[in-house]
Amino acid sequence: MSAAGEPDNERERLRVQLVADKSHHLKNGRFGNPWPSFTEVPPLTFYRHLLTRDTSAAKQSIAEGRAPQVVPLDHAILDAHSDNLQLTWLGHSSVLIHLDYAKILCDPVFSERCSPVQWMGPKRYTRAPCKVKDLPEGIDFLVISHNHHDHLDYNTLREVAAKYPAIQVVAPLGNGPILDAAGFRIVYLKDWWEEITIPMLGKGGHLQYKFACTPAQHITSRGLFDLNKTLWSSWVIEGPFGRRVFFSGDTAYSSTYNNEEGAVCPAFKQIGQVYGPIDLAALAVGGYGPETFFCGVNSKPEHAVRIHEDIGSRKSVPIHWGTFMLTSEPVDEPPARFVREMSARGHSDQAFAILSIGETTPAPSITMSKPDDMAELSGEALRVELAKNKSHHLKNGRFTNPWPSFAIPSMLTFIKDLIFNFDRKAANQAIAQGRVPQVVPLDHTLIEGPASGQMQVTWLGHASLLVQVDGATILCDPVFSQRCSPSQWMGPKRYTAPACQVKDLPDVVDVLIVSHNHYDHLDWNTLREVAKRYPDIRVYSPLGNRGILESVGFRNVFIGDWWDEFRITVPGIDGEFTLACTPAQHMTARGIFDRMATLWSSWVIRGPSGGKFFFSGDTAYSAVYGNESKAECPAFKLIGRVYGPFDLSAIAIGAYAPEHMFSGMHVTPEQAVRIHEDIGSKKSIGIHWGTFVLTNEPTDEPPIRLKSEMLARGHKAEEFSVTSIGETTLAFSPLTSPN
Repeated sequence: MSAAGEPDNERERLRVQLVADKSHHLKNGRFGNPWPSFTEVPPLTFYRHLLTRDTSAAKQSIAEGRAPQVVPLDHAILDAHSDNLQLTWLGHSSVLIHLDYAKILCDPVFSERCSPVQWMGPKRYTRAPCKVKDLPEGIDFLVISHNHHDHLDYNTLREVAAKYPAIQVVAPLGNGPILDAAGFRIVYLKDWWEEITIPMLGKGGHLQYKFACTPAQHITSRGLFDLNKTLWSSWVIEGPFGRRVFFSGDTAYSSTYNNEEGAVCPAFKQIGQVYGPIDLAALAVGGYGPETFFCGVNSKPEHAVRIHEDIGSRKSVPIHWGTFMLTSEPVDEPPARFVREMSARGHSDQAFAILSIGETTPAPSITMSKPDDMAELSGEALRVELAKNKSHHLKNGRFTNPWPSFAIPSMLTFIKDLIFNFDRKAANQAIAQGRVPQVVPLDHTLIEGPASGQMQVTWLGHASLLVQVDGATILCDPVFSQRCSPSQWMGPKRYTAPACQVKDLPDVVDVLIVSHNHYDHLDWNTLREVAKRYPDIRVYSPLGNRGILESVGFRNVFIGDWWDEFRITVPGIDGEFTLACTPAQHMTARGIFDRMATLWSSWVIRGPSGGKFFFSGDTAYSAVYGNESKAECPAFKLIGRVYGPFDLSAIAIGAYAPEHMFSGMHVTPEQAVRIHEDIGSKKSIGIHWGTFVLTNEPTDEPPIRLKSEMLARGHKAEEFSVTSIGETTLAFSPLTSPN
């Protein structure tokens, strides 16, 4: 089903019908507005108006300082690589859209005049908030609505093409030559109702964006003899998470001149039927005075409100005002009339945002359909509801973290940080000074015969664990190689020895859990030895990992999505075990082109006695970079509501420095304490530290910060602490009773 509740095939059927309608194509190769809502003022009448028009009201409003304010761009927001949906107004109709990790620039005009020449023509009365050189790095797409000089500025576009040589451009029919001349290499030209799905180049190609060229009521020309030789359009942009943005470009809704029946443009209701509801819209509201002459090609504020309603916009931002004096209305009149009409028609002030030039506004939050019911749920009833939520699945088959707590720097920023800010001196100095975890021999008396009703965990180094619950033995993320890397001759090398090799593990290992496919968690060489020693072992891992696990040699591989459960029995043990694949905030990749192609997860193990163990795998809690709201990952409180409290947990505490680079995918010790609290863990040990130098922090810093935070938050230090590599930790007694 679509977001609006209509079957998707009905929407697509309507779109296909609309694509087939070419009534806007004229026989002479030009284009027209095929609706009675468009009427043309006779040229002689129009030019007579241009020569005699009164712009005194507009000039007076400028002189009185009633123009929109210009504010500096917020680069902390604009440079972030996040899944936010937000819009920044850059003046007139120029906007920068952030949609699901992509940055999309629309109709950029930064020249002093919107004119064929810079010595005459409409001049700015508000300055541009930036130049092209000041725009964020890594803009992925350019959207052009039509060729008027206040929307297609050749000088600006040349600079955009030079700064972003890989940028991909979408525009309506006929605009290819001028875009090619500006220097763009990748240009897609579309007719009304045509769609194109484009990957983000240079970012793995795993995120797909749909651009739909939708109608507008307007005209085009850049000179005296090219009237309507090129097409004009609005645009709908859909991100990989299904959120949609509408960019009106320049449009009218209903002509005033010679339109006695008050016909309105039907295109916007059709856009709503095919693509609505729209999460965020940029709607033209200015350039209409006097209305007799301009409402056939430009919308007045009241008409913009009707477009807001027709497309089903959740939040709209007025554009096409406050920059160039193109018509006679006072410069502050368009937003005032828009706000007044929105209020008169019963819309709340959450349904629109009047921006300063340079200001950014987010899309409205979309909450779950039954928040009150969800708040009441816990345990199995809550798990069933959560399992229905597939917001972490992208349309291209890849995965994501569907929370605002996840954000990472852009690839360019990340590479710059690796070169200039990635300094392992503190870590290497700590190793040289012997400030590393101790390695102790395995206690085979403890691990060879775990008793029923007992729970214990042995830390084998980094995130490798031997978990024993009610007599069953579960191996988690075993990595015993010298390097966590595609090869053993380069990559991060151990500075502490593993607690053992596969041959030293107990004679019986019942289950293997793999949290995700990073080399420090899924080690091909180690897994190959595990498969040889335990040929019948059952293996559990998140979606997408079956291929690599079976290629290693495992026969019994079970793949799960978040909130999936597996009920299993273990020979010689009465009762049933539950293995639950639970969320984590992380990423995956084993190469350059498979980013997020497989899922990551944490895991819950519940024994027949009712005792519960939590394995975090690798996770983050709250990104520092690009997370201005300091949002926290909600998954762990949900895990606590479904499965908590936990008798024993293993929670990642390391590989976080510098935090602006890594906090989107790794926890700090302080955040690990929050996870300990969120899931309701009675006792936890810190993992994912003390083995490989993956990041900058000193090797002994994670346990020091962990102890400090536990005490600061009123906990006993022994309730969440670290162990020696090879040491076994027992849960507090008694274990949790069965639910």
